[in-house]
Amino acid sequence: ADNSFDAVVCQFGVMFYPDKVQGYREALRVLKPGGRFLFNVWDSHAHNRFPALVHETVAGLLPEDPPMFLKAPFAYHDVADIEAELRAAGFAEVEADVLPRLSSAPSARDVALALVTGSPLINELEQKGIGDTVLGTVESVLVDEFGSGEVAAPMRSIVVAARG
Repeated sequence: ADNSFDAVVCQFGVMFYPDKVQGYREALRVLKPGGRFLFNVWDSHAHNRFPALVHETVAGLLPEDPPMFLKAPFAYHDVADIEAELRAAGFAEVEADVLPRLSSAPSARDVALALVTGSPLINELEQKGIGDTVLGTVESVLVDEFGSGEVAAPMRSIVVAARG
């Protein structure tokens, strides 16, 4: 119902809204006056090396029809655009904080497993007939860049707080 919630929170989901302004309007509609809409999005591939490298690798295996799952979550990161869309939806106050961090894993294989088989990317790869062959290639590329043993790479997200 309208004016039902003190806060609406969305973790790494708004980048998939087909109509972001309409999605933001719905968040505003259910918020009580003065309520807050909090969400986060990934920054671009330039600031998230593990998924960028995995995307580049699998896209290189299928240049005519590259899998797109690891591109979409990192494509909605322009803070000015996000703010403009929130304001178009009716939010009066918008704050955004960029959060740089370090992503680490025990091994390149762990990163490959997480990003290839632990995400919807595997569905795309299986539909394209290469689901069982990609993991080793991705792991090898990650080892070449980060070495064997524990691996670490920059990651960055953006946390947005809006109030109606």
